[in-house]
Amino acid sequence: MDDALNKWAAEIIRHGLFSEEEVTALLGRVAEREARGKSTAYVTCLVRDREVQLKSEEGVRQLWLARILGKYGYPAKRVAVEYPVTFGRDTSKRADIVIFDADRPTVPYIIVEVKQGNLRDGKEQLRSYCHATGAPLALWSNGVLDEVWHRKNPNYFVPIHHLPTVTQTIEDIVNEPWTIATLIEKEEERDREGSKARSLRDLIVELENEVLANAGVDVFEEVFKLVFTKLYDEMACHRGSYPYLRFRNSNTAAQLKEAIQSLFNEAKAKWSGVFLEDERIRLSADHLQVCVGSLEEWKLFNSNLDVIDDAFEYLVNKSSKGEKGQYFTPRWVIDMCVKMLNPQESETVIDTACGSAGFTVHAMFHVWRQIIKEMGLPDSHLFTMDKKPARCEDYVRSKVFATDFDEKSVRVARCLNLIAGDGETNVLHLNTLDWTKWNETVKQDEWQDTYSEGWTRFRKLRTSKKDSDYRHFNFDVLMANPPFAGDIKQSDMLASYDLAHNAKTNKMEKAVGRDLLFIERNLDFIRPGGRMAIVLPQGRFNNSSDQRVREFIMERCRVLAVVGLHPNTFKPHTNTKTSVLFVQKWNDNPAEGPLCPRISDYRIFFATQQVESVNNSGDKIYVRNEDGSFKRDAHGHFIVSHDLFNHDGLTRDGIAEAFIEFAQKEKLAFAENIGVVQSATSEPPPSQEDNSPRDNDLGGLSLSSLSLADLYREQPLTFVATLSDVEAAERMDAQYFRPLFSEIERRMKAVGNAVPLGDILTKNARGKQPIYAEAGLPVINSKHVRTNRVILEDNRTAIELGSPVVIQHGDVLLNGTGVGTIGRVAPYLHDQKALPDNHVTVLRTDRVDPIFLAVFLNSELGQWQIERHIKGSSGQIELYPADIARIVIWDAPKDVQMNVRDAVLSAFQQEQRALNLLDAAKHAVEIAVESGEGTAMAYLDQQEGAE
Repeated sequence: MDDALNKWAAEIIRHGLFSEEEVTALLGRVAEREARGKSTAYVTCLVRDREVQLKSEEGVRQLWLARILGKYGYPAKRVAVEYPVTFGRDTSKRADIVIFDADRPTVPYIIVEVKQGNLRDGKEQLRSYCHATGAPLALWSNGVLDEVWHRKNPNYFVPIHHLPTVTQTIEDIVNEPWTIATLIEKEEERDREGSKARSLRDLIVELENEVLANAGVDVFEEVFKLVFTKLYDEMACHRGSYPYLRFRNSNTAAQLKEAIQSLFNEAKAKWSGVFLEDERIRLSADHLQVCVGSLEEWKLFNSNLDVIDDAFEYLVNKSSKGEKGQYFTPRWVIDMCVKMLNPQESETVIDTACGSAGFTVHAMFHVWRQIIKEMGLPDSHLFTMDKKPARCEDYVRSKVFATDFDEKSVRVARCLNLIAGDGETNVLHLNTLDWTKWNETVKQDEWQDTYSEGWTRFRKLRTSKKDSDYRHFNFDVLMANPPFAGDIKQSDMLASYDLAHNAKTNKMEKAVGRDLLFIERNLDFIRPGGRMAIVLPQGRFNNSSDQRVREFIMERCRVLAVVGLHPNTFKPHTNTKTSVLFVQKWNDNPAEGPLCPRISDYRIFFATQQVESVNNSGDKIYVRNEDGSFKRDAHGHFIVSHDLFNHDGLTRDGIAEAFIEFAQKEKLAFAENIGVVQSATSEPPPSQEDNSPRDNDLGGLSLSSLSLADLYREQPLTFVATLSDVEAAERMDAQYFRPLFSEIERRMKAVGNAVPLGDILTKNARGKQPIYAEAGLPVINSKHVRTNRVILEDNRTAIELGSPVVIQHGDVLLNGTGVGTIGRVAPYLHDQKALPDNHVTVLRTDRVDPIFLAVFLNSELGQWQIERHIKGSSGQIELYPADIARIVIWDAPKDVQMNVRDAVLSAFQQEQRALNLLDAAKHAVEIAVESGEGTAMAYLDQQEGAE
């Protein structure tokens, strides 16, 4: 049997739609035949009773035929393959499998469409076959997934769980009573499909595209109502209020709508403040039937609500969030923050830009597990559905708060908090930044009807008791991921913020980044000694223009930690690189809050996430077992790959565990009650960094030539620097303080002949936006600067007037901006003068050979230093001339420099000769056309002689 067939069979078994026994039985029927000189697999069709070639799609068909005839019990005489389906005069279409009606043996009852394993098309084709034949049931499958539909009328196909057996009716399948155990079984079936299984988010996208696009309703509102209703139904069933689930696709469309509306009304009464009392489901009965049929088999509750959270993120981002640059924080990042700040039952917690309330919900879970463990109670995989002890409810009622300015996000957050908090929530619809207008907001009757109880509790946490003063609060813990796109321009809002005023003139700025205002506002929310974790764009940690912001933070807080997140963290929404800042507000007075005495210098914890959690497409990456299957935790959830923390003892210790150890050594009070953890450095995760040599080891220029080859050793996940280090560097990003970078600088200086570029450059200037013209000097942009070579061919031209620098032979060009191009360096070896655009920096020196300088900057040592000095966030990264000046280079012996120079010049001259000959060949063609082949050949000989 050939390898391809074995591989296909293994893939089918791995995904679990068909058992190993079913696949083995199929393989046992395979016969090898010679076809066109090679061995080919054939199988005897169970219906046609003749051999057919066993390609992957035929294999899927034979597996379904075996199941239809065996498990489902249909006799072979009622089954046909390649059944012709007529569309008018077109009789060319063929259905893969047809099962005929028992009483009308020529009328299709079930139509099956099969595809090979990596295809997901054919669904519309299958539906058209049902329309044409009147078949009430349809099954689509690619051997990995299967979907079954009941055709209710010509326009609507409603998903059902499985095909009826030969002795069952459609009604038997639709009317089977379901419990939570039924949903768990269906969830386990999806889990066996692994990465190919649809998520709830995928289902909602499909419903939106195929069902709701033309329904004339707000998709967010109607899907939200259905998810809200289903959550209530699951909880009511789990807690024994009803013996069976009621969110089911049964009865007629009109009866279904009445039943679901009644269930929605019950949910609103249980969890008030999410929908208006008179709100109704606005989907038509037919549309509602399709949606309920699609959602009914999903269990929304689990131990952490991540199933619905992912779906809500899609809906809210699509409808509003993305416009403001706020994206829900991945749950593994939230869990890291919660573990590191360690909120306690006695402490208040707030998220001031709550989105779907991930930070507050997971803080709630963190404290609840402390309570449940202390009470000796079990931690169920249906944790979020279980009735909680009174202490848990009291904690949510009095300690957990959240605000957001986006009304849809607030409703989602209230929904999740009400559900997780067992009917308790303090999520408020307020513009966190515009606190001076809160009094106007809270006077509205509708607002009071929804939020009054939480507002009363919230007001008690103010520092001032004046009615209109909502500036300062006394929260113990704040965690937030504020919007990091867009500026605030309203002068009345900016007036109260220090960071909205120019540091030198004290005049108010015309526009200020929203995330900057959140930094100041959040510090107002926490009490002396309070702790904060905030997600910010990387540029806030290293941009020179944001130095004042960093000083503002350091003046008011002790910087506990900075954790650089992976660049893919917020994909597919944005590729902005972010970091999490952890601080504790200074406090010398124990009466005002936890002690955090002000000191002049101290150690700061740094870390950079190295293990990718999300790929470039925004899909989650999961941890795998040794056999390649996805690893699950104790609750049956797949574990997302990361190095942020140890997932319930099933993965390595990570950044959170290392920070806890650091905090305990630093005797930080909030870390004292955390159990002793295994050192995260004892078994570090495998490095994801590319520390392999780059392909420019010319003339002996390499790490080994400088006795630095051992720098390739695995780099630590976490590291420490001091406040004085941060102040001296005038930046606070974890990337800058990686030990590799400081070790390079230290070791180079120890080797000798190491010199900062700023000491040897006579010119270090970036170009400006050129003034393009038909005549002038060629312009060099980042696309023209390649590694150790500059392209000068068909460049646009510009006038020299106003350019800060003109490129000349012997200069070194460095790309100073842009992902994928930044840091590329080349010597300029052309005689033609040129102009740099605003992405290219020109370096000029008479101290070292310029070709050697370019090659050094392209080497491992140069590129690592360039990486260290880059500033900004993804898509807006910069390498400024002032930072280029800090790069340390090796002033190598002259013979080494000349060896490098000779190697590069040789390559350049060969390239120029090839280009010249190419131009000559093009011209020779023109000569041949005009003067004949002999004249053209003579011209070529002359050009080659000149070379």
